[in-house]
This record gives sequence, C-alpha cells and structure tokens, in this order.
Amino acid sequence: MSTAAITKLIIFVIVALISGLISQLYQKNKRVEAGRITQAPAAPGGVAQTADVVRQRPAGLVKVLFVFFLVLAGILVLIGIVVPDVVAKIFIVLLGLLSAGVSVFVLQSYRNCSLVDAPHVTITTDWRGRETQLRHDEIASYRRAYRQRTVTIKDVHGKKHNINLAWFSAPVLALQVARMEAEGRFAVKNLGKPDKISGRLTNVEWCFFVSLPDQLKAVLALGPGSYPTMFQRDPAAPEGQGWAGPGYDRWLADLDAAMHA
Repeated sequence: MSTAAITKLIIFVIVALISGLISQLYQKNKRVEAGRITQAPAAPGGVAQTADVVRQRPAGLVKVLFVFFLVLAGILVLIGIVVPDVVAKIFIVLLGLLSAGVSVFVLQSYRNCSLVDAPHVTITTDWRGRETQLRHDEIASYRRAYRQRTVTIKDVHGKKHNINLAWFSAPVLALQVARMEAEGRFAVKNLGKPDKISGRLTNVEWCFFVSLPDQLKAVLALGPGSYPTMFQRDPAAPEGQGWAGPGYDRWLADLDAAMHA
C-alpha cells in the first residue's frame, strides 16, 4: 500500500472517530421532554388514540455550532472589508454571508427540530417547525447513505422521510423495521431464505445504529420471511404481508416477550 493510500486511510479513520464521538455527545446530551400525541385511526372509521411520548430535541451542543458559524461569518466579513483585491473581497464576503446563513439554519434547527419515536408512528419536526408523521405500517422502503447518519424512509404514498440519527435515536422504529424485515416485507425475493433474512436484519442494525439482542434476533430469524410455509397468509395481500393464523400469533407473542426480556 502506497504512502498516499495509507495517509488517506488514516485521515478517514480519524474523521470517522471524530464524527462518531461528536454524534455520541449529541445523543448523550440531547434534550427530552414529555408530551402527548394523537395517532390517526389505523382504518377508516376507527378511533384516534392519544399516547404519552418523549419528544427528543437537539443537544445544547448544537448552539455551539451556531456560535461558531456566527463568529466565523463576522470574521470573514471584516476580512473582506479590508482586503484590497476586489475579487477576493467579494469571495470572502460571500463566504461570510454563507456562514451567517448556516448559523441561522443551525439556530432554527436547535429551536424547532424534534423527533418522537412512538410505537406505531415516528413524528419529525424540521428546522422550519413543520411536522411530519410516518406511520410504521406504511413504510415501503428505507436506506442509509454511505458515511451518513441519516436514514431515508419512503412510505407507500411515495413521500420521503429523513430521520437524523446524529441528533436523535429511533430504537422503536428500528424494531418495527426489523419485524417487517423478518416478515419479508421489503425484499420478497428473499422469502424462504433464512440467510438472506438474517443479512437484512444486520442491515437494520447498520442503518439505525442499533444492536439487536441475540435473543430477539433469534426469534426474528424464525419469522415468516425465513419460513413462509409454516405460516398462514391472506392470499389477497401483497407478498411478504398479510400473515395470520395461530403460528403467526405465537411468533408475535414470542417477539414481544423477547423485546421486553
């Protein structure tokens, strides 16, 4: 391996470690507050339900970012004023204005961003204060971009939801996605292939930065996705969905017991 390649590898490892440390600091120091939400009925004509939840908000460290970019903006603007070269002046001042814009964005994110990781719905609020609800039973796909701590989830309506896992955590959502993977919902071509389903469960851990307990993974691995012929299914439902019957009920009970063990 060349010296340049080794240097790049060392820089990558250092950046990854620093990013991980910063993320852990954000997670550890995130603000939490009690609240209540109203969940829409699961079916037309159903009854809306209220639930007590915990709302996560960005850690106070985010304010440090705001101060950093604000100070940087001021310094750049001052430098731009005294620089004699016109082109350099314009460039530096524009950088200052960009930093000022970033500082405003960070401050608004600190004030408005939040996440509620509820049993059947994930609620996010963006930097503008706009709230979005993601029903877990409407998840169609999910992915995490390489080297990023954001999971993008697409629902059955085609809408994309970005979950910021650098600032927040979503273990309940991760468990719901793991259950759906164990049922073969997202990759029907893997139905009846236990090794493939196991790989999908590992992908859930990677995407959501969680570590599923061994006992829970063992129960998930015995689900309909791995052994579809052992479970009943509504033939009118899409593949990987519509599981029913006593065997499915027992599996869900075992899953619930493993989650609360």
